[in-house]
Amino acid sequence: MNIKYLIVLLSLGFVMPAVAEIEFSNIDADGDGLITMEEAAVIPELKEVFADFDQDKDGTLNEEEFDKSLEVIEPADKGG
Repeated sequence: MNIKYLIVLLSLGFVMPAVAEIEFSNIDADGDGLITMEEAAVIPELKEVFADFDQDKDGTLNEEEFDKSLEVIEPADKGG
């Protein structure tokens, strides 16, 4: 799904994506291989844990950092 379309749907309250469906490439809107806080903001749970998983403290999440964050977010999304 196109990230801009997803943002519009989220902002209108039509879609609450399951964390399992979140893909790095969909969040990395500019395709630079990094997720910024602004890009992460489309997923409130990701925004909440962003700083904790930014291991190198460069203000972005690379794909490895992102994958680790999903391990924490996913159980919470499933009610765990």
